[in-house]
Amino acid sequence: MLGLLSFQFITVDPKTQRYMTEDGRQIVFHGMNAVTKLPPYLPNISGPFDSEFSLNEQDAIFLKMHGINMIRLGIMWPGVMPQQDQVNFTYLNEAKKIIDMLGKYGIYTLVDMHQDVLSSYFCGEGVPDWAVPYERKGVPNFAKPIIPEMERDPVTHKIAWETCLKTNFGVYYETALVGNMFECLYNQSCNPFAPFKQDGKPEKDLILQVEMQKFWAAVAKFFKDNQFVIGYDIINEPIAGDLWEHPGNYVNTGKFEKEVLQPFYQNMMKAIYAEDKNHIIFFEPVVSSITKAGFDVGGPGAAIGIPPELQTYAWHLYCMTMDKNGDPIQPKILCEAQDAFWYSQRNNSGVHLGLSQFIDEFGALPDDEVSRENLEQQVSMFSKDAKSWAYWQYKPFGDITTVFNSQSERNEGMFNKDGTLQTLKDKILTHPYASNIAGKIQGAAFNFTTETLTLKFTTGKIGTYTEVHIGQLWKGFGFESVFIQGKNAVQITIDANQNYQMVKITNLAENQSVEVMIW
Repeated sequence: MLGLLSFQFITVDPKTQRYMTEDGRQIVFHGMNAVTKLPPYLPNISGPFDSEFSLNEQDAIFLKMHGINMIRLGIMWPGVMPQQDQVNFTYLNEAKKIIDMLGKYGIYTLVDMHQDVLSSYFCGEGVPDWAVPYERKGVPNFAKPIIPEMERDPVTHKIAWETCLKTNFGVYYETALVGNMFECLYNQSCNPFAPFKQDGKPEKDLILQVEMQKFWAAVAKFFKDNQFVIGYDIINEPIAGDLWEHPGNYVNTGKFEKEVLQPFYQNMMKAIYAEDKNHIIFFEPVVSSITKAGFDVGGPGAAIGIPPELQTYAWHLYCMTMDKNGDPIQPKILCEAQDAFWYSQRNNSGVHLGLSQFIDEFGALPDDEVSRENLEQQVSMFSKDAKSWAYWQYKPFGDITTVFNSQSERNEGMFNKDGTLQTLKDKILTHPYASNIAGKIQGAAFNFTTETLTLKFTTGKIGTYTEVHIGQLWKGFGFESVFIQGKNAVQITIDANQNYQMVKITNLAENQSVEVMIW
């Protein structure tokens, strides 16, 4: 049997900005995204295992056996509130079943209000249909001015997915209507059904930002006592508004974050914190920003009484030079240079803010040698600083807004369509790492060439132990080690059975520096 774990609320040590459990150990998350962008807006927990849609007990066992200890789960606004002011508790209870089931196997959940291109009216997802119009007086119809106006169904006003998928979804962010709707969301008094810069009566009485606050209040109230939940990701990949009305926002993203995005986040944080003071609130920078973050030191919550240990600066890292098939363009230095730059910028911003950090999206890659090399470089960077991360994504879940979608033979997930593992990619993502640290970690660099883990930490209380997870694809790892420093401060043992393997590093002395290489 796989050992089932006890759970405590995850907090952040304000001195180290590391995630902590209530037993005093630091925790590093290696996770996966699980976001279902179309109805029923959740993975399938009740059906059999499959390579596309399931997230059931068999999946949880697989994840645990491969060292995965968290899921970023899409809790979708249309699922929670299919109608204005109506909370769908059937949906929330189904989400809770997934979260509680994962928790039995030592897997935490980050609740994610996911969006891409904001609405299904714009070839994306995120905001319910009742909360945004498919057109707005005074704004060019979608998808102008980037591409010609797209034909809509005369009844649903939706665009056929087959038509949407002919264009990379990222292009749709540059359309006038999508940018306008984002600016409306950021504005605490904007009714998206009112004409833009024109006279006229609104078709509906509604303030979009207020409706999103209601969503977060309902979600936070429902999950406030759930110890399997890490926290709440306010919104996925916010953009800097309307490219055509305010192009300067895309040049000076720090100013935009300070003056526009931060007040928006503060209003969302107020709604969450009023209902739930147990969980961490995650917030993201402008997704396209390449400059220093513009948020206040201590995060948006600092000015409204939310402590830094209940905030996380969450960010994404993707190589932007990809070919039409979703592979990194060669030579590989193109991606390596970009990834190193983005990592440095985002990491330095997190340090400046004085907050914990979480890379809650990266990857979205197929299973080939070129993509494996890109993943290896990214994960190696993360491991040097013992960063927490979540790969995009565990399975396709019918994804409609990545290079790989239901029409693709390849996919960004862990499995091929026939259910077999994508082993090149999976071995990188399930490499051995220190998940629970009895002390203070300084680094946990993994070298994929030599297949060695170099762990640096300061020991905690005598008798407590650090855990190094060994995934199924790394069986045999951990039986050899050499100390660079602190040999007499710890004892290394192997805890293994047919399903699970772990290196235990037990503290024999407190507050001692240890550096050990394990292979």
